[in-house]
Amino acid sequence: MPFLASTLCVSLALAEPLEPPANELQQTASALVQKVLIEPLNNIGKKRHRFSRAAPVPVQRRVRVLDATAQTDARGQRFVRFAIDVRQAWDDDESDSWRKNAIVGCAYPADGTVFVQNKAAYFPAKSALGASAAPQPDVCQLAPAPS
Repeated sequence: MPFLASTLCVSLALAEPLEPPANELQQTASALVQKVLIEPLNNIGKKRHRFSRAAPVPVQRRVRVLDATAQTDARGQRFVRFAIDVRQAWDDDESDSWRKNAIVGCAYPADGTVFVQNKAAYFPAKSALGASAAPQPDVCQLAPAPS
């Protein structure tokens, strides 16, 4: 029995982590998206009636920051891209049960703004919460390379 326990401990110690540790920029952007988008979406979902005919509310959401370093947009401001994955109540606990890229967008950590993508346009995060908003030009678009 002690051999089995020590083997288990060694295998757990040598196991690779599920995701690489995030750098400071990724942690900041993830926290910003969590505060501006995920928490309000969760609050809206809690208010929905249990027997609503609307689509079921995801039971879990997670933020993935796609860029390790900030990129510069056409306005000269720095941003990082993110994706939000969702899991429904009927999904199992396997890692492949997440529906990837349910919401995609970009975050500007310097000024705390978040934009979500709808088709080819980017809108302020409040549009994902039900508020009307106009598309924002030149956000989340890479600056043209200098010639």
